[in-house]
Amino acid sequence: ALRQNNPAIEKVIGTDIIDIHQTLDDPRVRFCLQRKEDNYRIPVEDGEADFVILNDVLHHSEDVETLLKDVYRILKPNGKVIIVEDTFSDILSPSFPTLNRPLTERFLELSKEQKMSIFSFIDWFGNILVGGLENMPIPCNFKSMEEWETVFRRHGFNLDYSQFIGFIAGVFHKPSTGL
Repeated sequence: ALRQNNPAIEKVIGTDIIDIHQTLDDPRVRFCLQRKEDNYRIPVEDGEADFVILNDVLHHSEDVETLLKDVYRILKPNGKVIIVEDTFSDILSPSFPTLNRPLTERFLELSKEQKMSIFSFIDWFGNILVGGLENMPIPCNFKSMEEWETVFRRHGFNLDYSQFIGFIAGVFHKPSTGL
């Protein structure tokens, strides 16, 4: 979709630790399976990426520190990282046009009470029952928006924008989202 909607993009490289990609018809789009034996090293040269998109990746990373160092390694100077992550916030109020406010508020209450076990359950539900995976061979390391922001700064990333979205109406198989 990135390549189709943006003809000026020269190359798109997609990666995942689970081989669930679709057949790719565009020679400028390639998929690489991330393997544990390769230490999950991103298959991109140093300073080659203009943009990196991490969509629901960090909470499943066994080693967030190494992953973020590798993301930083592949970025061009002034490169951008877009992160979408299942998360919660203790200080940011949910803000999204199609937000289900009652569900989001109740979810935040339960998250604090259950110390993240509800995040793990919803993530399992989304990946196994809705997504069709047979098992969850990956960990669940959930942090608040504020905790993630601290991790990013520690790794040298400048934060241009953060938003806690909450639960989007009609998407009940995913935890609340931050951007």
